[in-house]
Amino acid sequence: MFQAEVLPAIINGILTGSVYGLIAVGLSLCFGLMGILNFAHGSIVMLGMYATYYFYTLSGVNVYWAILLVVPLFFIFGVILHGGLFRFMLDAPHNNQILVSIGLLIFVNNLAMMIFSPNVRTLQISFLGQGISFGESILSFSRLLAFAMALVMFSSLILFLKFSHTGKALRACSQNRDGAKICGIDVPKIYSLSFAITAAFAGLAGLLILPFSGVYPEIGDTFILTAFIIIVLGGMGRIGGTFWAAVLIGVAEALGATFMTSSLKYLVPFLIFIIVLLFRPAGLFVKAS
Repeated sequence: MFQAEVLPAIINGILTGSVYGLIAVGLSLCFGLMGILNFAHGSIVMLGMYATYYFYTLSGVNVYWAILLVVPLFFIFGVILHGGLFRFMLDAPHNNQILVSIGLLIFVNNLAMMIFSPNVRTLQISFLGQGISFGESILSFSRLLAFAMALVMFSSLILFLKFSHTGKALRACSQNRDGAKICGIDVPKIYSLSFAITAAFAGLAGLLILPFSGVYPEIGDTFILTAFIIIVLGGMGRIGGTFWAAVLIGVAEALGATFMTSSLKYLVPFLIFIIVLLFRPAGLFVKAS
C-alpha cells in the first residue's frame, strides 16, 4: 500500500509544494521587508494564470513560452502596484494595511469576474497530462517541469539575496530601514524592486500551476490561505524556511487527498497550522530563543 498510494502522494506533494513555495516566498518577502501582509497576492497568481491561458489560446505556441511575457509583465505590474498603492501604506497601522489589501483582492476578483466570467478554464494539451509511470500512478510532465522551474527560481532568489549588492541592500532594509538610509541605500527603490519580484514570482507561479489546474476568478483565495499557512510555518518574513514549509504543506495536502475526500484535503494543512500556532508560534524552522 505504501508504494502504491502513499509514496506517489508524497512525491506529488513535493512537486506541488515547490510551486506553493513560489507563491509564499513573494508574500514572505513582502512581509519581511516592508511589514505588509498582502492578501491580494493570491489574486495576482490568478491573473498570472489568465495571462498564461490567453497567451496559449491566442498564440498557439508552447505554453511555457509564456514565461517571456508573464515574468516581465508582472514585474512591471508589481512596480506600478507599489508606486500607486502600497508605498502609501508603509507607515500605516497593520489594520489599515490589511483592509487595503483585502479591498484590492475584492476589486481584482470582481474585475476578473466581469472580464473573464466565472467559468473554469483549463488547458487541453495532451503532452502535459503525460508523464513518468510510478507504480500505479503517473508523475505528469507539467508537475515535474513546475518543480524544476520553481527550484531554479527559488535558488536564484536565495543567491541573489545572499551575494548580490542589491540583495544585500534589500536585506539591510529589512533589518533596519533608517540604518539603510544612513548608509546611502535608496530605500523606496529597494521596496519597489522587492514588490516587483513578489509580483513576478506570483505570475510565474500562476503559469506553472495552470497546466494541471483550472483557473477561475476566485481561485486566488485558496492560494493566499495556503501561502499564509506556509509563511507562518516557515517563520514570518524568513525566506529560508518558506520552501521547506511549502513542501510540508504540499505533502500534507496530497496525503489528505489520498486518504480523505478531495473536499477535505485542506483539513490536514489547517490542523498542522493550528498545532504549530499552539506549540511553535515563531515557526517550525525558527530556532527557539
